[in-house]
Amino acid sequence: NDFDALINTAKIYESKGNWENAKSIYKQLINLDSNNLDFAFGYLNIVYSIDKNYEEALEIADRMINTEDKIATNYINKGIIYLKLKEYDKAFELFNIAKEKQYHQYERLLKANNVKDEKELTELNDLQLFEHCF
Repeated sequence: NDFDALINTAKIYESKGNWENAKSIYKQLINLDSNNLDFAFGYLNIVYSIDKNYEEALEIADRMINTEDKIATNYINKGIIYLKLKEYDKAFELFNIAKEKQYHQYERLLKANNVKDEKELTELNDLQLFEHCF
């Protein structure tokens, strides 16, 4: 299967720290199947964590939210990007949507970071929060 070969190649590139090649393959996979959240996540992870291209990360996060699978994690991921951009109102709005969509995922994120309430989110390391979401 072509998808499997591309996925495996992307993962190999990631494991070796060859981010540009991994990103290129994830982009190919997204073009082949734009609704696959795993492909979008792989690409988003590199764009956010490695490239620190938050504007492109927001575009990808929007596409993830606009898929049929409207899971809380997609809203949380976008909220974390807004935290990095210090746009706290937008971040909290997305976290509230996530809470409404799937409260248990939201609660797990907060517990994973020992957060008692939303105000404490601003004090957390953004990358640490991001890693718990993905």
